[in-house]
Amino acid sequence: EQTEFVQKFGKTKGYDIPDADVAHLLRRKISNEEMKKMGISTLIVMHKPIQDPEGLPILLTLDDDGNFYYYYCFTAGGFSKNTGVGYVFIDPATWSSSK
Repeated sequence: EQTEFVQKFGKTKGYDIPDADVAHLLRRKISNEEMKKMGISTLIVMHKPIQDPEGLPILLTLDDDGNFYYYYCFTAGGFSKNTGVGYVFIDPATWSSSK
């Protein structure tokens, strides 16, 4: 499964899997202009997948046009390797020092 692969990769870097609520916090903290300046068009929050109304697994996602939407975990071709796509994890060292 693609989602598990990316989450395991994040774990090897020492990152934690965020809660889905992180997507809402990011939308309030990061402006469209900031995302564009960083060269990021889409942020995929790597929380544990949740189910849409039809029972399909999704991840919450933000884009640089101010949209808040979801990403199906099992789309054809898997996760994007395109530039401009960021995967959101939690850095435990930074997170604990910011509380």
